[in-house]
Amino acid sequence: MNIAIITGASSGLGIEYLKSICERYPYIQECWIIARRKDRLENIANSYPDKKIVPISLDLQSYESYKAFEELLNTRKQCRIRCFGRFARGGL
Repeated sequence: MNIAIITGASSGLGIEYLKSICERYPYIQECWIIARRKDRLENIANSYPDKKIVPISLDLQSYESYKAFEELLNTRKQCRIRCFGRFARGGL
């Protein structure tokens, strides 16, 4: 299974990445969209009824969120993951 992971997915470039993936990469079977605002993520996921979009509410500046994300990844050992966005902690 091919999964795309998009961080910062509730606005701006994150939404554009999702749009591009859905239009250009039909072999990606699932998109995980990650951001803090669960309500926005759910609205975005609902706007793609023909795609499997998984909204995941995490604050990637929090260590606890990284641990939760790690646990989620461990449930999907048999997949290929492509990441879009930043996974950096701290300021620029």
